[in-house]
Amino acid sequence: MTNLQRQILLGTIIGDGCLFTSKANTNYRMNLAHSLKQKDYFMMKYNVLKTIDFLRLENYRERTWTDKRTHNEYSEIRLQTKVSTELTELYSVWYKDGKKIIPEKEIFQLDDLGLAVKYYDDGFILNSGGCSFSMCDYDDESIKNFRLFLLKKFDISTTVHRRKNVYVPKKESIKLKGIVTQHGTIDVLYKLGELLET
Repeated sequence: MTNLQRQILLGTIIGDGCLFTSKANTNYRMNLAHSLKQKDYFMMKYNVLKTIDFLRLENYRERTWTDKRTHNEYSEIRLQTKVSTELTELYSVWYKDGKKIIPEKEIFQLDDLGLAVKYYDDGFILNSGGCSFSMCDYDDESIKNFRLFLLKKFDISTTVHRRKNVYVPKKESIKLKGIVTQHGTIDVLYKLGELLET
């Protein structure tokens, strides 16, 4: 893989991507879905990921459905890879007992692009001007490793708020913005407080 491919893939694996298998397979595949409101962001990822040979991506699909309980309408754009030994190897690194983890050494493979993908997948801005990464699916060790990565590699200090959100205070979020803005498509810049008036 090129570094561009690796960063998009790893950022997605620790973000909105999901590695899984079925009883019929021993190897793993990846599933990724975003709201249709983030189609530009999804297509940016798709156009990079489809060039990774072992993913064997054929196409993506869009769908809209209505929740029978709330009557709210939802739309998404989704891709699913074929199974591969390479994804199985990635699963063995980034998952433990069926749950995502962030290993201390491996997280340092991410650069500014990988961090941007993680933020645009799981991040959000607060009224205070600070930012947060939603980390509710991760254990305490993984959260500690992610915070250490932010501090050592990007000099970004964080705290942990309720629901395991990794909070980036307003002063530190200026650094985060400077790192990830260049990698954002227009449909995800709202996560940095941009285009709020539209």
